[in-house]
Amino acid sequence: MLGKTHFVLSSLNLHSRVLIGQSNVYVVSLSKSFSSYTIHVTELDALTGEVSASYPLPGNVKNGIDDLIALEQPSEPSILWIENGIIKQLSLLTRKVVGFGGRNFASLVDLGLGENGVFVAQHADESAVVFQSGGGQEPKQMWAFADSVCVASPHISDCIL
Repeated sequence: MLGKTHFVLSSLNLHSRVLIGQSNVYVVSLSKSFSSYTIHVTELDALTGEVSASYPLPGNVKNGIDDLIALEQPSEPSILWIENGIIKQLSLLTRKVVGFGGRNFASLVDLGLGENGVFVAQHADESAVVFQSGGGQEPKQMWAFADSVCVASPHISDCIL
C-alpha cells in the first residue's frame, strides 16, 4: 500500500564541516529553519569517538553551506559565517561567538588556507578584505582590495583579487 511520506525540513541536519582539534573532533551541521539555517556543533572525543558535547548556536546563516567556512588550525579550530553583514566567529575550544570586521560584508571566500587562519570577506560591491585569525584574538585585517572581481561562487578559483 502506498502512503504519503512526511518529513519535517526543520529536523534535517546537513553535516557541513569536520574539524580536528588537539583532543576533539568537531562536526559542524546546519539545520534548516523557516528563513535561514542554524548552526549545530557536535564534539567527539578524538580517542574514543564518544559524543562529549552537542549544542546549537544562537544566530542564523542565510544561504547555507556557502556562507560557512572553517579555520582548521589544530590549536584553535573555529568556524565563520556572515550574519546581518557582520562576520561571526565561533571558537570551538571556548564555545564563544564574537562578531568583528565592521558591517556590510556580503560573503566569505575560503582560500584553502584555513590551517593558517587566512580568509577573505567580500562587501556587496565585491571589494574584499583579507583577514588572518590566530592567537585567540580577533582576526586582523591583512589587505583590502577596492577592485576585486568575483563571480557568484565561494571558491577562490572563481575570483580575481
